Amino acid sequence: MTVKAKKKTFDDRGAEYADSSLLRQRVKVGKTLACVIDGRYGTYRTRATLTPTRIKDADCSCPSEYWPCKHAAALVVTYRKSPQSFVDTDKLLAYLKEKPVKELVALIREMVAAAPASLRALGVEGFDDDDEERYD
Repeated sequence: MTVKAKKKTFDDRGAEYADSSLLRQRVKVGKTLACVIDGRYGTYRTRATLTPTRIKDADCSCPSEYWPCKHAAALVVTYRKSPQSFVDTDKLLAYLKEKPVKELVALIREMVAAAPASLRALGVEGFDDDDEERYD
């Protein structure tokens, strides 16, 4: 009797990482999800853009030849299971819109001190590192 191997589903491919502490810095920007994943062979920046029924686009800094890779699958599965675990930038921006300019400037100052590369978003020359992914 021959036993046929079960084909892995999309959810199965990401199961190892899905909704685990290995997915860090989870963010939702419009219809795009992004995170940092601590993988077996390194730390990967992973992104997936969703439509109501499927993944429209996905990329990851891992070396996988599969599309979408297991990290992108884990990102999507995690969002389906725990959307509250993602920072929703639309909600954050609505909150910030109500802040006085003085507070916003103070926040930007703190952000630049914590992450100098964020100056790229302000168009400051010399901070336009092409190796970093942008999630617009």
